[in-house]
Amino acid sequence: MKKHFIILALTLLASLCYGQDAYHNPESVVYDPAADCYYVSNYGTYTVVVSDTSGILDTLATNMTECLGMHLMDNMLYVSCNRYVKGINLDTGTLTFTQFLPATNWLDGMTSDSEGNLYVVDTSGKIFKLNPTTRDYHVFVSGLPNNTQDVFFDEPNNRLLVVAWQWHSSIYAINVADSSDITTFPTSTGYFDGIATDPLGNVYVSSHYGADFVYKYDTTLTNPPEQIPGNFNEPAGLIYNAIDDILAVPNFGGNTVDFIDLSTSIDHPEKPRENIDFQGSFPNPVHSSCNIQFSLKHNANIHLTLHNIKGELVNSPIKRAFESGSHSINWDTRALKSGIYFCTISSEDFSETKKVTLIR
Repeated sequence: MKKHFIILALTLLASLCYGQDAYHNPESVVYDPAADCYYVSNYGTYTVVVSDTSGILDTLATNMTECLGMHLMDNMLYVSCNRYVKGINLDTGTLTFTQFLPATNWLDGMTSDSEGNLYVVDTSGKIFKLNPTTRDYHVFVSGLPNNTQDVFFDEPNNRLLVVAWQWHSSIYAINVADSSDITTFPTSTGYFDGIATDPLGNVYVSSHYGADFVYKYDTTLTNPPEQIPGNFNEPAGLIYNAIDDILAVPNFGGNTVDFIDLSTSIDHPEKPRENIDFQGSFPNPVHSSCNIQFSLKHNANIHLTLHNIKGELVNSPIKRAFESGSHSINWDTRALKSGIYFCTISSEDFSETKKVTLIR
């Protein structure tokens, strides 16, 4: 992203040197659970390719001028291309959506909220809110750091998480209901290029300036981050694939995409379990409904949520006091699609998540 103007001068040469069997300045990765594949935007060749963990499978779109951030919503893959948001219909493989946004610099990362609105970064320090159905848009927030790069919708907290490419840049949390409500989480690193979360609420950020790193923050965003092992080269717009516990990291400067098996333990063994025994879903796989089962040794305030693989909340959270003993909460799944879901139970000092498979 930072090489915006330099790469413009090299694009023609790159087009001659790289075919669809190679990445060139891969900037953003999106995982499609329905097709079990990844889409990668290549800034150097203005293409979007289809990949799996073994490499490129096909070219989805060409002539995507200055393609950077991407976001998948329903059957549409949205791509930021300079000052345009373009949409590729994945059912037909054709470009069916183009919307100009008056960015001061250029458009980059994007995400969507639970109501289907797109949020698109203008790297000058603004974020546009765009309704792709009505085409209405406005500046949702401004005054963010110059070289703002990426944004991710944290649905459980109804906020946007935003990062920027600046020294010791903070992570910004913006209330979707009130864009003037911004919480700043200072960091000791900075120069961030991408941000994503997993169903447990952990936050992953890519960082590069001289040395290149990917960090994992816990849900509080206040504790020192964990460094994800890897030999990165300008890591950019990453994505977390919750089905396979894979973190996909495009290396803008290395012309590669790393698919990192995090071997994520969905449980949190480091947290005390003395009071809660979480059995998860019965049955599992689920066909029409199931019971979420847990038992308590002592009375406790319990928070129970269900999310899909995109991290979107799919039920009304249960948050109340439970007495000691065994408990079973019915979950009616008839309105949901087949796929992988995550059930999380938490209390003041405990959090555990289990996978639930829904089959029609």
